[in-house]
Amino acid sequence: MIILKKFLLILIFGIFSFLNINTINAEDFCNANDVRVDYTYREDFSVLKDNKKLKDNEVFFHYFINVSNLNDKNYIIVKNDFNKKEKKITSSSFKSGTATYEWTKFNKEVEFTIDVYSEDENCSKTKLKTLTLKTPKLNKYYLDDQCREIPDFEMCQPFYETDIDYSDFYENVNIYRKQHKMKPVSEFDMTIRGKILDFLKNNICSTTITIVLFIGVIAIIINKNKRNNK
Repeated sequence: MIILKKFLLILIFGIFSFLNINTINAEDFCNANDVRVDYTYREDFSVLKDNKKLKDNEVFFHYFINVSNLNDKNYIIVKNDFNKKEKKITSSSFKSGTATYEWTKFNKEVEFTIDVYSEDENCSKTKLKTLTLKTPKLNKYYLDDQCREIPDFEMCQPFYETDIDYSDFYENVNIYRKQHKMKPVSEFDMTIRGKILDFLKNNICSTTITIVLFIGVIAIIINKNKRNNK
């Protein structure tokens, strides 16, 4: 009887030890706490889009969205709020535990949702973690002529966030130029052009209507003169 009790105790202990080992392994595959997401980008001004070259004031960004610290049982599903499409990336595409999703868009702020799963049977293929990442909005002054002369200026960086008008931008440009012993830009060159741009931006509807009406009046006058000359 005593021998039977000892045997049962050893058997129960062995079963619990086995289950504990499996639980630890399962937790390793089901744990996504260390999974991270970031991005890098490449800039290209000469890429073709729909068989047409970019305009002078357009810029093309190629993003590399990197999801790191994945294991060989993980897979991810990437979604975006631009076209709502989904893409599944499995471990066969991982490089050193990192999955890379490539995205190309013009001057567009896009939010990505990355859901992390595991194919391990102990994880029941449930969602382990959700990550979000937003590609930044392009700085409206990034392609300005003044920024081409001072590319290191903070307010000329591609993703610098600012809502200031052109006049304030002009003042900051000249402060930077003076600090670096560069010739200041004349107020005429900067503010006149800036005020025109700000006016057109803030009154785009009325400006468009005015231009259309002006063209229409010119067309009527030309047609009327042609008829009188017949």
